[in-house]
Amino acid sequence: MTPLQTAFHKHHPVQCWFCASGMLTTAHALLSEEPTPTRRIRCCLAIYAVATGYIPIIEAVPEARAAYRKTDKS
Repeated sequence: MTPLQTAFHKHHPVQCWFCASGMLTTAHALLSEEPTPTRRIRCCLAIYAVATGYIPIIEAVPEARAAYRKTDKS
């Protein structure tokens, strides 16, 4: 699993996994463009937070940031 998938698995930001692909794709694009997002996490992933709330998403996405920073420096 990728670091982002691992973080999602750890924090359980989805209930039924129906929207998981959209969350992962959006979070990947966000971290690829901006490895240190703060407020943008809420803005970009707000549509998915209806079922699960913001807290698990806000915990999972920043956890994967380090892997994206390492990729940028390579």
